[in-house]
Amino acid sequence: MRELLTAFVRRVGDRMFAEIVVGPSDDALSTLELTTWMELEQEGYLKPQHSFGCQEWQLTARGWLKGLEVSDQLNSHATRSRATELARALKAHVKGRASSHGEIADERDLAPRIGLPEGWIYNALASNLLNEVFPGDDMTVRQDFRFRCFRVPATFGMDWREPL
Repeated sequence: MRELLTAFVRRVGDRMFAEIVVGPSDDALSTLELTTWMELEQEGYLKPQHSFGCQEWQLTARGWLKGLEVSDQLNSHATRSRATELARALKAHVKGRASSHGEIADERDLAPRIGLPEGWIYNALASNLLNEVFPGDDMTVRQDFRFRCFRVPATFGMDWREPL
């Protein structure tokens, strides 16, 4: 499991996890048993993208987060630094607003403003990475599939004490 999720996260890099589809026929992953892929699908870490007899999967938001964890990236300085920049931007985005539906946030708008890759921002928001990096600060955002964006509540990270 660890090997497959680590390989997936490496392949994704800073792109959106939904853009990357791989399967057991991939040379680098051909040594892994098909049951490993199926187990990760049952756990909610992979989503099947099979077509024309070709078995392939993509990471889910939960799988991306678990992949960061098992590859020791979740608590890395790089991830924490990026998460801090994203949290700052989202807090500034909702400051002084009280919309009951939450403020719209889109990774395509955030990326150039904060200097982080769109794909990484999307993955972080879709997986609620900020709640993992800053536990107890309620930095939950909601994905709005209708408008292909995220909703950030006015209460986002209210008690967060920004790292120095």
